[in-house]
Amino acid sequence: MEDALRDGFKEFVAFSADLIAKPLMSFIAKSKPFRDFEEGSGSGKGNFRAQAFTQVERLIETFEESEKLFQSFFPKIINSVNLYFDNRATIEILVNPIVQIVFGEVSEVESLLDEEYSSQEIRMVKPKMEKMVEIFKEVGGSFCKEQKVERND
Repeated sequence: MEDALRDGFKEFVAFSADLIAKPLMSFIAKSKPFRDFEEGSGSGKGNFRAQAFTQVERLIETFEESEKLFQSFFPKIINSVNLYFDNRATIEILVNPIVQIVFGEVSEVESLLDEEYSSQEIRMVKPKMEKMVEIFKEVGGSFCKEQKVERND
């Protein structure tokens, strides 16, 4: 029974995180093969940055889409959990891994920004990323307050 509960919880976390952070996860997944190849071949940043999905406008759209998904689905996830548990501590334990995954994705995209983008491009994208993080904290309430994204300003 414990294994079934653990497996169900893992599926819930994976499904919920994917629902909320899919655009960010997709960006990271698309970038990984290019970045791994460039690291191995020493060919530089040109190939990665030549991809359409890496353009600043597309990255801004990625953050905007993630922001909308979080605003739409995170409250529904909390409501679903509230149906089964009325203990705030238990709910936080169940939701915290989802929040950690979302903030981890944001941090990973931020690392990519720092490594691959010019300071001007970072200045264009960073406000969207910071706005999204603030909305995560606003919508997520106490579930997100302990999370932070490292900034290299």
